Amino acid sequence: VGVPGAFTGTCSAQVPGYIAAFERFREKGVQNIYVVAVNDVFCMKAWKEQLAPAGTPVHFVADDKGAFVGALGMLFDASPLLGGPRSK
Repeated sequence: VGVPGAFTGTCSAQVPGYIAAFERFREKGVQNIYVVAVNDVFCMKAWKEQLAPAGTPVHFVADDKGAFVGALGMLFDASPLLGGPRSK
């Protein structure tokens, strides 16, 4: 799941829905959910601690320079709102 930024209001409201629906994803064969944002590892760790209880099979991945997101064609310029490039 690509999100524009950790701790943003919209993203912080959307991610818990994926966590709550994990069992339904598992029934469809999904083993893990990955939340990717163009943020540093410390920010993503803190965000996970806030949103996902220990043992939750949801992983928060930091793409600090946007290399992964860019390779997927999912990078956009969010400089006016979020100070730099972000994930769609």
